[in-house]
Amino acid sequence: EEYLTDVLSILREAGHRVGASVAGDHREILGINNRLQLAEARRLLNERLLERAMLAGVTVMDPASTLIDATVTYERDAVVHPGTQLLGTTHLAEDSEVGPNSRLKDTVVRAGARVDNSVTDSAEIGEGALVGPYAYLRPGTRLGTKS
Repeated sequence: EEYLTDVLSILREAGHRVGASVAGDHREILGINNRLQLAEARRLLNERLLERAMLAGVTVMDPASTLIDATVTYERDAVVHPGTQLLGTTHLAEDSEVGPNSRLKDTVVRAGARVDNSVTDSAEIGEGALVGPYAYLRPGTRLGTKS
């Protein structure tokens, strides 16, 4: 474990330049020493990622119950319903709709496709396709257009 104050002296001793910078938000430099603080940091990151998605045109119906990874990509007019987790390299295309209560990992959801109360892992959902409710798409699953 290294403390931020120790890192500065370690870098200087190694010949690196160090300097000061003002954090735009004090929460960006929170210390994490236990699971409670880790959960708070994750919540703050999730909040920021959801704000970015909404400003890009994604409708997030309930940000408090939606989880998104930093590696998720999306297009305008995608809709995310409550209780949804978007993980890994998941991509939501224009006019796609996910949730409620769905978990997508490394999944591509094409334009106009719908995923309802389902779990997907490394799947591709074709344009206009309907998944669920209560489906599980295993790795490598590929649904065609309007299937």
